[in-house]
Amino acid sequence: MVKQIDFEKSLSDLEEIIQQLENPKTGLEGSLAAFEKGVGIVKSCQKALDQAKNRVEILLGEDQHEQD
Repeated sequence: MVKQIDFEKSLSDLEEIIQQLENPKTGLEGSLAAFEKGVGIVKSCQKALDQAKNRVEILLGEDQHEQD
């Protein structure tokens, strides 16, 4: 089963990670860990966006067939 993500929460998490990365007090290891977490979140968001795009295309395709 595919895990559903809360897209808005993920965006908020990314904003927090960006702030953490921009903080000069964040050390190298902390920055790398935050960056790694951010990459994972971005990949999850991209997958969610791709799925949403596919759903829209299917719906538009079905609508097109109904009009024919």
